[in-house]
Amino acid sequence: MSNDVSNHSSQFDETMPLVIDTQLSNGIRVATLAINPPRPSDVAVVRVRIPNGSALDGNLAGVARFTGGMLTRGSDGRAFDDLAEELDGLGASVSVSVGGEATDIAMMSLAEDSDRVLEIMSGMILRPDFPEREIDIVRGQMLSGLRQSRNSTRAEADRIMRQTLYPEGHPYHQRSGGTEESLAAIDREALVKFHATSYQASDVIVTVAGGMSHDESVALIDRHLGQWRGKTPRVDIHPADYPSALALHSESLPGKTQSDIAMGLPALNRSHPDYYSLSLANLVIGRFGLMGRLGESVRERQGMAYYTFSNLEAGLSVGLWTAHAGVAPVNVDGAVESIRKEVQGFIDGGPTEREFRDSIGSILGALPISLETSGSMAGVAADVLYYDLGNDYLRRYRSIISALTPDELQAAAREHIDPDKLVVAVVGPDGSRN
Repeated sequence: MSNDVSNHSSQFDETMPLVIDTQLSNGIRVATLAINPPRPSDVAVVRVRIPNGSALDGNLAGVARFTGGMLTRGSDGRAFDDLAEELDGLGASVSVSVGGEATDIAMMSLAEDSDRVLEIMSGMILRPDFPEREIDIVRGQMLSGLRQSRNSTRAEADRIMRQTLYPEGHPYHQRSGGTEESLAAIDREALVKFHATSYQASDVIVTVAGGMSHDESVALIDRHLGQWRGKTPRVDIHPADYPSALALHSESLPGKTQSDIAMGLPALNRSHPDYYSLSLANLVIGRFGLMGRLGESVRERQGMAYYTFSNLEAGLSVGLWTAHAGVAPVNVDGAVESIRKEVQGFIDGGPTEREFRDSIGSILGALPISLETSGSMAGVAADVLYYDLGNDYLRRYRSIISALTPDELQAAAREHIDPDKLVVAVVGPDGSRN
């Protein structure tokens, strides 16, 4: 084992914690936050992040999410009801979340029960049984979710936008939740195979928060996951090509009264030097307050949208900038043009002094709040390691954000968001373009 507390900058906020990182002999990295003074907590959280998300689905859309959904449905020869009853009796929980790049498995329990609950969770991760009865139940749940998505103008607009941006063959082109055909084709053999190849110890990050010291956390993880071996396969998530012109796509969803708009562009990944500038620019454009300039203009002042906001997703390999709105069908064209106009206005003029000041204050004020619970601390520590931000990242964060300038926000928006090349998807009662 080796401990690592990196030092990347002399400008520290000493009130923020360091991330302490220990690597086990099998490659798993165990991290905790070194908070001073320590915060006593009766609640322990362990988060296991495995780099095996839906990007590894290959030709069987939905298999990563299906496998993740099966982890809690029976393991070590114990049935789902038996496991659930014991966890309930301990006041504990185990949850699984499958994203594009990774799967997160998290447990929450009283600190005094953490050894037993982690024993249960490690069995779910390493030795799931994949019982046929539970496979049918999870398949039914996924099919139900798929039908709900297909009946949602908002979800369908987002799907069309993403499938247009990411070409066929790209890991993000297909539905991460699968299709009727792919879900029907996923049997026990497929789940066992995906688990055997994708649930491996290499590059796994485990973060622990609440009720334990770092050394105690390392010993606990080593006891239950130290014998885990194997190398997770890597998938090439290549950036999508930037569109050459504005592209509009409309589809009808009978029986609806509202139209939903989703527009987007490929964006930067988390390690890009413009990430912080673009993230703050996006906050001004479509996140801050009542959803930034978009909310103030399109929703409040013009009254053309029930909701509107923008979002920046930045992963290890690729990113995506999106804007969304829900409108009456008659307002579709006006809303699309207004959103594009507001984005162009930011590109042309940058943030106002007040927008810049308020957004800086908002993002700096949110960091301490993100460290208030054991669950949030474990999540923050996982992100620090996963994105290789440096173990002193939380101490450097204030200086990173405070060093930004209005010109840098404007330049980042100009570089990465072109409102004349957006992919726009509209779904409503009649295709929603009048």
